[in-house]
Amino acid sequence: MTRLSLALLLIAFFSVKTLAQTALLERKIDLSLRNVSQQEALDVVAQRADFQWSYNVRLLEAGKRVTYTRSGVTVREALFQILGPGFEYKPGNGYLILKKKKKSDDQLSGYLTDPSSGQRVAGATVYDRRTLRTSTTDSEGYYELPVTARSEIVISKLDFRDTVLLVSSETPRFLNLNLTVNTAPPARSRTLEEDLALVGSRLGQAFLRSAQKFNTLNVRDSLHRKGQISLLPKVGSNRGMSGNVTNDWSVNLLVGYSKGNYRLEVAGVGNITRRFLHGAQFAGVFNELSGDSDGAQFAGLWNRTGGNLSGAQFAGGYNFARRAPGFALQVAGGVNDMRRGKAPAQFAGLANFADTLMGLQVAGVWSRARVLCGLQVNGVWSHARRAEAGVQFAGLHNSVSRGTVQGQVASLSNSADTLQGLQVAVLSNRARVLRGVQVGLFNRADEVHGLQLGLINTSKRGGYVVLEGSTNELTWANVAFKSGVPAFYTTFTAGVRPSAAEVSASKPDSLS
Repeated sequence: MTRLSLALLLIAFFSVKTLAQTALLERKIDLSLRNVSQQEALDVVAQRADFQWSYNVRLLEAGKRVTYTRSGVTVREALFQILGPGFEYKPGNGYLILKKKKKSDDQLSGYLTDPSSGQRVAGATVYDRRTLRTSTTDSEGYYELPVTARSEIVISKLDFRDTVLLVSSETPRFLNLNLTVNTAPPARSRTLEEDLALVGSRLGQAFLRSAQKFNTLNVRDSLHRKGQISLLPKVGSNRGMSGNVTNDWSVNLLVGYSKGNYRLEVAGVGNITRRFLHGAQFAGVFNELSGDSDGAQFAGLWNRTGGNLSGAQFAGGYNFARRAPGFALQVAGGVNDMRRGKAPAQFAGLANFADTLMGLQVAGVWSRARVLCGLQVNGVWSHARRAEAGVQFAGLHNSVSRGTVQGQVASLSNSADTLQGLQVAVLSNRARVLRGVQVGLFNRADEVHGLQLGLINTSKRGGYVVLEGSTNELTWANVAFKSGVPAFYTTFTAGVRPSAAEVSASKPDSLS
């Protein structure tokens, strides 16, 4: 057997064993106990559920008598009714270990059920609005949550209405609840991508536990705190509800997770924010915002805004914004990327990408805009798919595929659809329609309504291109190439002149 096969076999064995052990507490039995001791009651449970006990008898109350009758009850619920809170159970291979909990918090537990189907509800979020303690039901719909005498418990689950429970000293500590199905039809079903967007970006999800993802998807409540202090998502003052809480300020030693921030958020490694940013974010490595920003992001490596950016991004490596409806500024040592909307300003060490450039793009290598309405300045290449107005400067090449550009200046070449102003290049200029001036060694336009200044100028309509041949007494053959426009053109000429000996031989002898 190969090592891989052995590893897969061991994984399968332990997975089946774990499931079997967990299922022991969920076995359903019928009980009819009348005034028996706790030990006798435990023996009956073990007999009915077919397992063996392992515990210290001194854990039991000697004088306590138990009367309990119930059909179809789980082993877990039966044990709670017999022993009460403060105990924990560790299933083994056909046996159950009974222990006293080290920390005896007041705890609420039970099962959640869908009454329409009778099935237990897994993956539901149970949380305390006051303390933000949270729990997620397991595959059997079971939950456990520490509570206080004033806890306000909320049960949330997609496709179900929220259930709110005010805990008092008289509230049973083992409580089975039926959830109410949300009968209001949604406008449309969310896609998997939209569900994931509620949780955060893929990078953000990598730092989150599955329970936090369930909480984010389930909880519709609006929770706010003045501040948050955390080490990692779930390890902080907002506990497992951090992704559902908005904060005025947040201090995260490593990675922080929140629903939104109004003032300031600082992290040693990264900030993960689901909905909005109104203040400023500072991170040693990254800021990941799935929603909108009208504040500022500062990161050592990269910033991401998954919604509308109406603020600023400063990163050592990479800035990303999905949309920019108004003012937006991106400054990066590497790349700026703005997929949709209007980009007022982008400054990058390598490259800029924008949907509609309304202001300024400056990059060490390359800038690209879908619509150019501003100024592009780049060390190598500036490109726009369409220009409504704008100017391009590049170390080597400028290009506009469609529309009208006001000016292009490059050391090597320029290419434009319609040129309204000035096109200057050391080597060549190209325009479909020229309504301005081209200056370069080689100029080309399909239709000329302006001026071409260069060594060779060519056009299909509106230009002046003539090739002439002639001869005279000084040169036997002359060729002249004239190109430009009728009012102003350049002439390139070449001719052949005979040698002096050939001229002498052709003269007639003088008369004596």
